[in-house]
Amino acid sequence: MIHNGIEYHTYDELKPIAIQVLRQRILDKQTKYSRYIGDINKMDFNKQDIGIELKNLGYNKKRIMKDGIRKLYYYKS
Repeated sequence: MIHNGIEYHTYDELKPIAIQVLRQRILDKQTKYSRYIGDINKMDFNKQDIGIELKNLGYNKKRIMKDGIRKLYYYKS
């Protein structure tokens, strides 16, 4: 969605990108999950981990009201 000249994304759009980066960081042993022994593709990340990773990727959160409904969007700073 573009609002006031800024491109905004929803959490569901950015979740696969953040999960891919988290999995790569686990393989490079750069996260708190680096001692995980199981299959990385079956690992489930919680919303907090994904939000922190989006923040590390340079995305900021903003609540925008559209059609009377306030939703949370992410934009690249």
